[in-house]
Amino acid sequence: MHSCTVYAFSQGEERGATFTVLLPLIEAQPEQLIKESQEKVNNLLALDGLQILLVDDNVDTRELIAFILQQSGAQVTSVSSVSEALEALVRLRPNILVSDIGMPDEDGYSLIRQVRSQEALSGEKIPAVALTAFARDEERKLALEAGFHVHLSKPIEPDKLVKVLANLVKGNQQF
Repeated sequence: MHSCTVYAFSQGEERGATFTVLLPLIEAQPEQLIKESQEKVNNLLALDGLQILLVDDNVDTRELIAFILQQSGAQVTSVSSVSEALEALVRLRPNILVSDIGMPDEDGYSLIRQVRSQEALSGEKIPAVALTAFARDEERKLALEAGFHVHLSKPIEPDKLVKVLANLVKGNQQF
């Protein structure tokens, strides 16, 4: 992906190994460096103060996404199931819901349908993002029809996730 070269060397079993990674250098133009730095600063504060409920049954994925969101200023509550998510929604009243689709027992579709059903009584509608390893158009369509605002495929691109959430909260539909 970075056009690099990797070498591995070992003097034998139980003697360790040395890995060498050679990455090509590119000369960035000063204007490009300034623009990239400004984008990074904007991303760091893009979700400042937002309360996000993250639902994913995979511990590693949940921790990684929570870390990404926290680095962008969000306060993240992470749960691993639909039942925990429904309880947390009532207790916390977060600004955004981010949920995996494929979970055991009840999936993300079940979660968003229950959330939208409860919201019909109050008239409020929480912005919701579906995360899934399935990136086909059919899955995207199903997620949107079920009640999610946005469908993102895994693996998640950190900058894209932050941008989508920031735009979603602002009511901006540019994802």
